[in-house]
Amino acid sequence: ILTHAAQDDEGEISFSGRVTMLCFRIFIYVFSMGQMLISHSRSVIRDCRKKEFMRICGVPIPEYLRKWQNQCSFLLMISLLVMLIFEPILHCLSHGGPHLLTPHCEESAVYEFTYALLSTVAILLYFILMSDFTVFSTRISAFTLVCSQLISELALFVFAIAVCSLAFACALAALRQEDPNFDNLP
Repeated sequence: ILTHAAQDDEGEISFSGRVTMLCFRIFIYVFSMGQMLISHSRSVIRDCRKKEFMRICGVPIPEYLRKWQNQCSFLLMISLLVMLIFEPILHCLSHGGPHLLTPHCEESAVYEFTYALLSTVAILLYFILMSDFTVFSTRISAFTLVCSQLISELALFVFAIAVCSLAFACALAALRQEDPNFDNLP
C-alpha cells in the first residue's frame, strides 16, 4: 500500500516514501523481531538450564514451545530474521543518487519472490497471534469458539465425503463392465 501511495508521476517511489518505508521496516526489525529474539533466547536458556525438553522424532525441543502461541511467535521470529537477510533495501544500498534507499534494483530482483513470500508468512503469523486477543471481548471470544468448533466439524464432513467417494469409486470399479477400456482391470 505504501509503495503505491508514495509513487511520483513517473511511477517511482519518492524519496520521502522510501525513507518512510525504511523507518517502518527498521521499527519492525528492531522492536518486533528484537523483542522476540530476547524473549525466545531467555526461554531457550531457561529450558536448557532446567533440562526441560520435549522430544519430537528424537529431537530435543525446548519445553516452552509446547504452546501454540510460542510456536507461532518463534516461526514469526525466524521469518523476520530471514526477511532481514533478503531485505531488498539492504541489497540496493550501493545505488546512490536519486535511487538511494530503493527496494527495486538489479541486485534485489533475485530475492523479490522470496521476500514477498516471507512477508506473506509473517503477516499471517501476526494475524494468528492477534487471534489470541479475542479473550478481551466475550462476544469475539464466543465467535472464535464457535468458528473453531465449526472448522473441526467441517473437516469431519470433508473427510466423510472423501471416504464415501472412495468407497463409491471402489464399488464401481468392482462392477462387471461391458466397456472394452475396463477389460484388463483386476
